[in-house]
Amino acid sequence: SNGITNTGDIATDTLTTTGNATIGGNADVAGDLAVTGATTTNGITNTGDIATDTLNTTGDANIGGNLAVTGLTTTNGIANTGDVATDTLTTTGDATIGGNLGVMGMTTTNGITNTGDVTTDTLTTTGDAFIGGMAAVTGNLAVAGTTFTNGIINAGEVATDTLTTTRYAAIGEDALI
Repeated sequence: SNGITNTGDIATDTLTTTGNATIGGNADVAGDLAVTGATTTNGITNTGDIATDTLNTTGDANIGGNLAVTGLTTTNGIANTGDVATDTLTTTGDATIGGNLGVMGMTTTNGITNTGDVTTDTLTTTGDAFIGGMAAVTGNLAVAGTTFTNGIINAGEVATDTLTTTRYAAIGEDALI
């Protein structure tokens, strides 16, 4: 009456217990396994799909293959150690890049504020360009159109084939005419 020990098969349509059940060996389930309470497992190996409405973990989750997400994903604090590839990347807030930013195609920007040097081989504008401080040109300066200047001070020689003025010209010391 207290504890049944069986050394052979027991066949039944339904097996019910109101207390704990301990299985000392393997348990084979040919149909569905329904668990209505909490289940503690260790070392689950699955060979097929697992379907669930919600999957939560309070610790780390490791995925050995690719992770495919078909819906929206909310993340916080992603740390990536390899490349991230995407067709479109959008942010509604600030984006900080710790290294170089390489852009291979056209870039549309609005309101760039730069706090350091900008280096380029060629700088082109189709509209007006304003320089708020001193502009230093180490090579030749070629101007294809009209140039308006005010208060030019030259510290070296000025060479020209022709100098024309439409108003009076004042010439300082050592002028040869």
